[in-house]
Amino acid sequence: MCCQLKPSLKLLVVGMFMFVGLFAISGVAMAHCGSCDGKEAAVEMHHGGLHENDGKGDRESHDEHDEHGHAESGDHDDGHAESGHTEKSKCKAGCTCAKCEAKKAEKNEDCEIKKCPLKAAEKEHHDEDGDAKVACGKECSGATCTKCMPKVSGFDQVGVVKQLTGFFDAADNETPAMRKLDKLTDMVLVTEKGVYHFIETPDNKAALSSVEIGSMVAAKGKAYNHGGLVYLDDVNVLSQKEAKKQKIDTSKYESIDGIKVVLEGVNGCQCQLDVDELPHNCKLGHLHHLQDEKGRIFNYIPTAKSADLIQGKQGTHGQKIKVEGLRLPGNSLLVTKVVQ
Repeated sequence: MCCQLKPSLKLLVVGMFMFVGLFAISGVAMAHCGSCDGKEAAVEMHHGGLHENDGKGDRESHDEHDEHGHAESGDHDDGHAESGHTEKSKCKAGCTCAKCEAKKAEKNEDCEIKKCPLKAAEKEHHDEDGDAKVACGKECSGATCTKCMPKVSGFDQVGVVKQLTGFFDAADNETPAMRKLDKLTDMVLVTEKGVYHFIETPDNKAALSSVEIGSMVAAKGKAYNHGGLVYLDDVNVLSQKEAKKQKIDTSKYESIDGIKVVLEGVNGCQCQLDVDELPHNCKLGHLHHLQDEKGRIFNYIPTAKSADLIQGKQGTHGQKIKVEGLRLPGNSLLVTKVVQ
């Protein structure tokens, strides 16, 4: 009787293995995002058959991403590095797998420049309660990032004073503003940490009155980081000997392509801007910047397309506007089109 059952048992065993094999194959298919090229997104098999990770892989995979959902290395590593039997591939644009969707949902729009130029952004900042804020990581807009930078902070940096017109390569093909603008509107301070504009106040104008374009200075004051704006308490031009000791590479900002943006906000003059505790007034005239509902301030690069916005003409003074353009370091805004 026992001998007669053996063929049946063999068939049963074979059937069970086929079932397990089909199950494993279906598991591979389920792991595929649907738009990945090559092999499916990181499917892992262990020597002993299927491996149950009891959630460990998910936790480790999440840890490999920074707080914006950017993977530290690779795109679809399921976290089992110890196996040595992991297949990886990159997802195509439009992939709808869980990790890609999570990445889209968590991405902060302020963190789109590929390499963060701000060393301080790679460290932890603490809020008023003493809780640590995780830094942006690899992709960050640096000095103006709303994610890793406080709204206002002290400012103590060495930098080169540059003319804003002609500074960014991305604006080379734009027609310059033909109108005479206040000197401060067309000046920036370029440091190792970022590009900074000056709030257009009489105090800042006086502080920079004897500073020539191209000078290297040591500047102290306060910065409205979410707008790349500086109010100066003190500024000193460095001697040639002191300047030679500094290594400030302005070209890393000049050559940035910029990020295409569509921005909506108020075209506010100096007395309308919300710059927190920093002094501001319109004693130098109604010089405008774009401030959105998040409090971010964007500084117009003087061109023929932005001249009216800077001076608040054509009914734009203190009004809500919508523009298309390129966002460049220091929240410098190259306007390509005024939508409304």
